[in-house]
Amino acid sequence: MFLKLKSIKNLGIFENFQASNQLNQFSRYNLIYGWNGSGKTTLGRLFRNIEFKTSKKYPDASFKLQTDSGDIDQSYELDPVVRVFNHDFVSENMSLEDAETKSILYIGKSNAELRTRIKEIEEELTSEHGVLNELRTLTDREKELSRGLDSFHKECGDDLRELHALTVFSKETNSLDKRTSNRIWDSIVKDQLGDYVLSSSSYQDKKNFITRGKQKPAVNNLSDKKLDPDLFQNQLSQVKELLATNVVNKTIDKLNENGDLLSWVRQGWNIHDNGENRVCEFCTNHISDQRTQELKDHFNDGFLNLQNSIWQKINELNSLKVEVSKVDKKLLYDVPQDFDENLINWEESCKEINGMLEAWGHILHQKKDNPTTHNLAVESIDESALKKYNDCANILASAVESHNEKVDKEQEHQQEARKKLDNHIVASKGQDKKIIELELSLKECNERIEELGKKRDRLLQEKSNKEGQILDDLVALDRINSDIQKLLTNPSFELKKNESGEGGYVIKRAGNIAHNLSEGEKTAISLVFFVAKLREQNSILENTIVVFDDPISSFDSNHLFSAFSFIKNQCSEAKQLFILTHNFWFFKLFRDWFLKKNKKHRESSVLPAKMYTLNLGNIKNISQELEKYNSEYHYLFSVLKGIKSQESVSLKDSYMIANFCRKVLESFNAFKYGGTGEFMRILEKAVNKEKISPEKRDKIFQFLNKYSHLDRIESLEYTIENIEGEGKSVIEDVFGLIESLDQDHYTSMMKAVG
Repeated sequence: MFLKLKSIKNLGIFENFQASNQLNQFSRYNLIYGWNGSGKTTLGRLFRNIEFKTSKKYPDASFKLQTDSGDIDQSYELDPVVRVFNHDFVSENMSLEDAETKSILYIGKSNAELRTRIKEIEEELTSEHGVLNELRTLTDREKELSRGLDSFHKECGDDLRELHALTVFSKETNSLDKRTSNRIWDSIVKDQLGDYVLSSSSYQDKKNFITRGKQKPAVNNLSDKKLDPDLFQNQLSQVKELLATNVVNKTIDKLNENGDLLSWVRQGWNIHDNGENRVCEFCTNHISDQRTQELKDHFNDGFLNLQNSIWQKINELNSLKVEVSKVDKKLLYDVPQDFDENLINWEESCKEINGMLEAWGHILHQKKDNPTTHNLAVESIDESALKKYNDCANILASAVESHNEKVDKEQEHQQEARKKLDNHIVASKGQDKKIIELELSLKECNERIEELGKKRDRLLQEKSNKEGQILDDLVALDRINSDIQKLLTNPSFELKKNESGEGGYVIKRAGNIAHNLSEGEKTAISLVFFVAKLREQNSILENTIVVFDDPISSFDSNHLFSAFSFIKNQCSEAKQLFILTHNFWFFKLFRDWFLKKNKKHRESSVLPAKMYTLNLGNIKNISQELEKYNSEYHYLFSVLKGIKSQESVSLKDSYMIANFCRKVLESFNAFKYGGTGEFMRILEKAVNKEKISPEKRDKIFQFLNKYSHLDRIESLEYTIENIEGEGKSVIEDVFGLIESLDQDHYTSMMKAVG
């Protein structure tokens, strides 16, 4: 259990609290009474820091709290089981979505935090300046920029096609389009764009150059027309070898004497399957064995092979025949003076060479017709004809090569000129339309779209994950509804499980969707949920220190008893109970309960319940007045009377005087005149009835208005000495005002408070 708060520093209003030796140790049941600004909220958060072992709001704070297991300080080394109900708990565990068609409540810290994050994600996605709207805007911008870039390249493509339609390359114009412009634009060095733009005169010169008319075409090269004399020498040797070949066979003289007959019989021999068919296909007579053998001897393998070799050579000689390449000198840029003469000589050498080859072929035909002939001879190679042929071919090939070099160079120059014109068209139009800036904007736009797209996907994935994590706390809904209805004294208020798949609870009031949940209703649900959580997941209430910080701050007076009864019945078994409140009537309910507990243990050395007051960060044992009187009004009157009788007043008492006097005047005005409780009204009545002077009214008003409800000491308009000096004087003025307006009431109050 917590036994005593020894010290607190740099914790809100607790600048330097040191517990006095007279301060009672905490007991099992503890009641702390203090008005707003006294430090209750800060004290409740100190207990909550111990619960969660962290202090984000007060990083410089230090404290020492004595427990039955040792001291706890800001290092939070001890681990007592503490559960704190305060405003922070309500805000963390209650997330309400209030729409026209539904009112969904998410209960539990994790669910509330998840739902809060989901709403943040939705806001981040769909708000006016959210991701989706920015994406739509940027996507439209990207389309606009892309259209501008596409339009630029289309215009350039049209200009390129128009230019090239006039050139010698007009056959290529069909392939010129925006892709050509895009390719040219990509090849240009962007930071040197001006270097590609031509002057008007340079542009026109290059345009005239590439559009000056159709140029002469290239001519087929003649360098491969040269003849090799060794090739012809080799062919001559092979012809002579065939002519000298002797075939050993038994010949039929009649066939040797008549070549045509030999050829005719040989064809017939092949038709009769080389002697296998014994019936003559011509006369249908039977061919005798003797005749068949004679033909076989004549047409043996050597004979046939020789004839085949002769046929192959004849065909090969025919393939070596040459012809003059047709060269039109009108096609050439430069024509040699002896062009015609060389062309004539070339034609003559071709005839001579082909005549020589034909003569060789004629002799081979004779050998083929009569293979047994041995006296056949051929002419030697006409080397002068070969030389003349090659000399003429070289001269003509040189003229063609020179022409083709000029054609190639002309094409190269025109290609270069065309490239410069192409670059000029694209670069100059790119300058005019500020395409570099457009592309930069498009790049930035696409990069931002990609970044936002990733962010959108990440947020949607996170939203989906968190929606999947929302699970309503497994608390008994009937029990919760019963407890809420008791707290709110409203049997028609209830929570129902949300069946839409979104999690949470539908809030209904009298069977209808409940909109605009009040703070009191939210506090009641939170209080019931808090108590339900005290017993879940094997939690043992008897081992838990429970702290309630102003649990009825949002309740009206009709619900105070319900809240007291609920806490008393649900949490009386806690290991230790702390109640912090600013409401006197709520304080009184717990005070009377605690006094009854102490009365039962009056013989015990340690009473089960202790009570304290809290004022401007100072914790004290409860005064006899608070224990004695049954109304706050009696208590305040008694305290003021005691201070008035003191010889001197402390600074803290001076600030308490302002609060107490204000409350006394508000209460007196309420029951005396049925007013709203504003203390200025009673001051005006006293002035109107001439009971006090306007000067005294202003004095009381200024003091009470400035120094009541403060949680710190100020000295802006008044010095500390003035505050201390005026405190007793204001009490006398307030008592005098009450006495002047109601003598009997004043006398009876003085008598009642002794």
